[in-house]
Amino acid sequence: MIDELVLTKLQGFLTDKAQISALLRGTRCRPAEVGSGLGIASKLADSLTSAAPMAQNVADLLARVTVSPTALNISLRRDRLLAILTDTSAEPSQDTSQDNIISLNTTVSAAPGGGSGKLVFEGQNVKTPDAVVVKAIARASVWFEQLTTGRAQSMAEIAVRENITDNYVSNLIHLAWLSPNLVGRVLDGEPEAAALARSAMLTRKSDALWGRK
Repeated sequence: MIDELVLTKLQGFLTDKAQISALLRGTRCRPAEVGSGLGIASKLADSLTSAAPMAQNVADLLARVTVSPTALNISLRRDRLLAILTDTSAEPSQDTSQDNIISLNTTVSAAPGGGSGKLVFEGQNVKTPDAVVVKAIARASVWFEQLTTGRAQSMAEIAVRENITDNYVSNLIHLAWLSPNLVGRVLDGEPEAAALARSAMLTRKSDALWGRK
């Protein structure tokens, strides 16, 4: 029973794009890295219901699980989770200080009349980032970096490599120039920010968005 509750709570956390985005942005990850991290978190969540080897990583993430008559607390190692989400190597850490712990809490309340208890999951109203816009910003950032570093000579070359039209590339590339403030709001799940980013794709104008708050 407890194992099932832990897995359910972990899956909810790993598929919560707002929380994972905030975690990655806190380490100054670029938009492309945030997009990649969201994908890794989703795969990790899926692995919890299968025999996939990635599920072993979950055991490494757990610092401790505390169970009381009314609550379940799951403590995750922040450094290990970030290493997985950013696809970087990290030495196994025994650091269980509060700064390196992510706490997931589930309240278990008894049903009226003393019947069987039920789980109450908190934080269900967290805004979810627009996945299409987040992916578009991530792709634009990668393409712009390829152009500036010489790994791609033109947008036409990128289009051929990605099997898309150069017009599509030129529409999306403008998202690489969005203000950090606007990108942050998109990742926070603000609908207005996502709408502004979509507008930039359609109008090919992003410079004016630097002045938006």
